[in-house]
Amino acid sequence: MKGGKSAFPEDFRFTSNPTPDPVASRSPAKPPIADHIPDITLTGVQRHLEPLEKNYHPRDAAPSDAIAKFVRDKEGGERRAGRHVPYIPKGDKFYTIGYGHNLGEAPPPAGTAWSERQALDQLKQDMSSAADRVRRLVNVPLTQAQFDALTSLAFNTTEESFKNSRMLRNLNAGDYLGAATEMLTFDHAGGVRLDGLTKRRRAEAETFMGRDAHLLPLRPNTK
Repeated sequence: MKGGKSAFPEDFRFTSNPTPDPVASRSPAKPPIADHIPDITLTGVQRHLEPLEKNYHPRDAAPSDAIAKFVRDKEGGERRAGRHVPYIPKGDKFYTIGYGHNLGEAPPPAGTAWSERQALDQLKQDMSSAADRVRRLVNVPLTQAQFDALTSLAFNTTEESFKNSRMLRNLNAGDYLGAATEMLTFDHAGGVRLDGLTKRRRAEAETFMGRDAHLLPLRPNTK
C-alpha cells in the first residue's frame, strides 16, 4: 500500500516484501501490473492502474495492506457465528465468524461472539495461511498485485479446489492470461452462481492482469 495511514493496527502488518530476487527479475518481461485493488461500484469495476514491474519468487512475497483491506471489506464482519455456503466443489455448509473465518460444520456454542480485535487477529492468520498456499503451489514469478490477487482467491476457496484447479495449472505453465481467465470461474456456492462472488473474481482477475485486463472475457468459460 503506497502512502497513507494503514487501515489496521500496527501489529497486523505482514512481513514486508524484499528486493526482487534477481532470478525472478530475469524472467520474461510482463506488462505493468496495478498496485491497487479495484473498488466494486454499481457501474462495474473501477481500475486505477499504476506501473509495478517488480517480480518476486512466490516464496519471497507477502500480502500487501491493500489486499488485506480488500478481503476484509468483501468478507464483511460478523460478530456472531452464522451459517454460510462458501465456494467449494460440493457446496458444503459451515459456520463462519469474523471476516470469513471457518468454524467448521458443527454448530458453535450458543452465543459465540467475537470482538473486532479477535476478528482482525484471525483475519491475519487466515490471510497468512492463504498466502502460504500461494507460496507452496505457485512456481512462476509474480508481481505484488498478482500475488495479492491469488491470495484473495486462496482465502475464498479450499486448498483442494485451488490446488487442483485449471487456474493453477495454467499459471504454472506460464499462461498468465489463462490463469486470470480461470479465476473468473470461482463464482459459485452450492452449485449456484452468486453475483457477489462474480464481482470479487472480476476484481481479482483484473488486478492480476493490470493494463491487460481488457483481454479477459466478459464471462467465464463454463466448459
